[in-house]
Amino acid sequence: MANFLDKMLNMVGWSDQTEIEAQGTSDIPVKSSEKKQTSGKVLSMPRNTYSTMNILSPECFEEARDICACIRANEAVIVNLENIKKDQAQRIVDFISGAVYALDGGIEKISANIFAVTPSTFIVEKKRPGESARHDFDIEQAPRFAN
Repeated sequence: MANFLDKMLNMVGWSDQTEIEAQGTSDIPVKSSEKKQTSGKVLSMPRNTYSTMNILSPECFEEARDICACIRANEAVIVNLENIKKDQAQRIVDFISGAVYALDGGIEKISANIFAVTPSTFIVEKKRPGESARHDFDIEQAPRFAN
């Protein structure tokens, strides 16, 4: 039984012996340093893992495609819609919202006309100075709306 256990330990590379006999029928020594190598795929790691934040102020609806291109390239965008007409700004936000949904990203309103648009690789946390990142919601203190 000890011979079997030694063979098993040697097969997984945990034995201190350098040679054993194979199954007792052969006299060919097998070294424990000879391990079966598995062929694996070697992937190179990117050296620069910087994230890019773009600040864009579109002047027309056609520039909404540039914002979506940044999201597709895994780049976050701050969209400033302060210098554009309200109806054009609404069309841009609608278009960007559809792209963000399709790409599993996120969109957060920063102010009345400024939005943070992020790809799925970004996490945006709304935090004010002195607040914790996690907000507890109490159902008893929630505002009640009249029907």
